[in-house]
Amino acid sequence: MRLALVRHGEADYASISKMGPTFYGNRRDFAPLSTNGERQALEAADTLRDFRATRVIASPYTRTLHTAAIIAMALRLPLSVEAALHDWLPVRDSSFAVDDEIAKTKIEEFDAYYASGIEPPARTWETLEEIRVRVGRALDPYKAEPAIIVVTHEAVVRSLTNRRDVGLGSVHTDPVVF
Repeated sequence: MRLALVRHGEADYASISKMGPTFYGNRRDFAPLSTNGERQALEAADTLRDFRATRVIASPYTRTLHTAAIIAMALRLPLSVEAALHDWLPVRDSSFAVDDEIAKTKIEEFDAYYASGIEPPARTWETLEEIRVRVGRALDPYKAEPAIIVVTHEAVVRSLTNRRDVGLGSVHTDPVVF
């Protein structure tokens, strides 16, 4: 199976922030793509036109589904959703709620770990290796497909490519084996 990874396009958080506290925290994941994000998705589809994929698979977050739907429509491919393609978990076991401050702290810990190799005591977040295992299990049912496009999140792309710079709407056709 050949694999193309696409990071979702730019989300339009302003469109849901006007709805107030209902869409704070994790509910930010309901944000659709911005106009720029839609353009990024169309550009990704254009980049992947010769990839000859047989399916698009997406994370269940709105920004990834919106990106994947644009790509699937442009390339006339079926679209599937896999929950395990979700974003990086700052708290793996959901033992406590994650607000913006906790998320920021966990991202700083994560980045420091990958810069130094020193794991902090009482780590709660997913490592890139844990993400790679999770994603591998999610994609197992699609191994018979000749080529698939996976629309997901920055940390998932990082875990499968070892790249540090994963821009919005970026396409990666060189993932590592998982």
